[in-house]
Amino acid sequence: MLPDGLTIELIDDIIYWKNTTGSISEQEALNIAEEIKELIESKPVRAVIVDNRNLYGVWSPEVDKVWVDLMTYLPNYVDKTATLCQNHINKLQLDYLSSQAGTKETVKAFTEKERPEMEDFLKLETNILDHH
Repeated sequence: MLPDGLTIELIDDIIYWKNTTGSISEQEALNIAEEIKELIESKPVRAVIVDNRNLYGVWSPEVDKVWVDLMTYLPNYVDKTATLCQNHINKLQLDYLSSQAGTKETVKAFTEKERPEMEDFLKLETNILDHH
């Protein structure tokens, strides 16, 4: 089961994953990772966008490990993954996790101010963030 306030949907060839809470259990994080993997393995997916703009709370070290495992998995199936962060601290945390996963070239975090760079990184023609 996914936590309240979290949505995952496939829009064309992009997974759009919206988080509103960092206060999730390790099991909920594992469920999220499994849902992402099932989507990726069922249809061609070019990119993943994680929308953390309305995120509150922080993840536990156990949840961080799930995210590192997912970051390690993603480049095998999608070209790029970008997280749009609520603030610079969240961006630093995700960039650190991506570095731990060895995926800093394909899994990147951006702040709202860096949104044009994120769109360029993902080669977005239309911005699905404007519709969510």
